[in-house]
Amino acid sequence: MLMHTLENLPAVIIAGLAFGAGLPAIFAIAMWAQSGQTKTLADGTIVETKKAPLPMRILAYILYFVILASVVIGVLWISQHFLYVTFGLDIFGTGGQG
Repeated sequence: MLMHTLENLPAVIIAGLAFGAGLPAIFAIAMWAQSGQTKTLADGTIVETKKAPLPMRILAYILYFVILASVVIGVLWISQHFLYVTFGLDIFGTGGQG
């Protein structure tokens, strides 16, 4: 049992890093790609003076979609047994045994 757990540990650590730190990092990159040039006014207000270039905004939207898709797939994976038993939906082809 201990050896089985230790054999699977690297995969769990990689998945934890990918979803635990990877998705927030992708979100930060998307925010950076979408941000334009700003200027601070005398009263401390920050205003955008120039929008981000179109390719950067497209990249940001693609990254937002990746994050959204990851969250939806994660929720569906967690609830696959419920969906299979209640509605007969076998989304991932596992027979609800994921």
